[in-house]
Amino acid sequence: MKKRLNLLSTILLIAFGTQFLMQTFYMAPEIIQSFREGYEAGTHFGEKAVEQNSNSLVLLGEELMPVPLNLAPNQYGHLPDSLYNTKTGNWMPANIDSVIVEYKKEINLYEQLFIFLISLLYTAGLIVAFVYFIRLVLAINKSVIFEWKNVKRLRRIGAGFIVAFICNFIMEYINYNFASSHILLSNYTISCMSLFKGVNLIFGFISLLLAEVFAIGLRIKEQQELTI
Repeated sequence: MKKRLNLLSTILLIAFGTQFLMQTFYMAPEIIQSFREGYEAGTHFGEKAVEQNSNSLVLLGEELMPVPLNLAPNQYGHLPDSLYNTKTGNWMPANIDSVIVEYKKEINLYEQLFIFLISLLYTAGLIVAFVYFIRLVLAINKSVIFEWKNVKRLRRIGAGFIVAFICNFIMEYINYNFASSHILLSNYTISCMSLFKGVNLIFGFISLLLAEVFAIGLRIKEQQELTI
């Protein structure tokens, strides 16, 4: 029984760690870019603040920015593009569902600082969930299962995942709102499906549900001990 529990805990730890690393790797370029832009925006803000005749302190000029797009064809089932197959020398009909384009965008100081803070909060949420999950697995391996500490750990894991989901939703919405306002494609519609990446939300609510199950079990256990 203990070996099976340890095996399941190890598998869960590996799966969770892989998910954490993949999400961190996915968000790392945006976090680094947001930090760089936030630092440069703060530097430009300080330089402009000493200029009395500056028209605006928050608009810091234009710059080519990578904009990820999630696409859906205007006609369902239609493949509006093509890809070249170098093995056969033929062009194959294709549907491109995601792409990154560069767009000349006006840099806004407050927007860049906000995105940077949201990126940090996203990373912090995942780190909190990962750390408390490791603590939970270690406690279970020591046969410390039905304890109030584990209830708190599960609740913090759930809170970390939900915070990460909310932060990711905000960043995706900012990107989608900008893309849909400034970019119009001939054969595609910019999709909003990237807003609802529900993996973190599902993990978060499952963790909270398990926390409540543990809490109910502990209350029943305490009541039975009192009656005895």
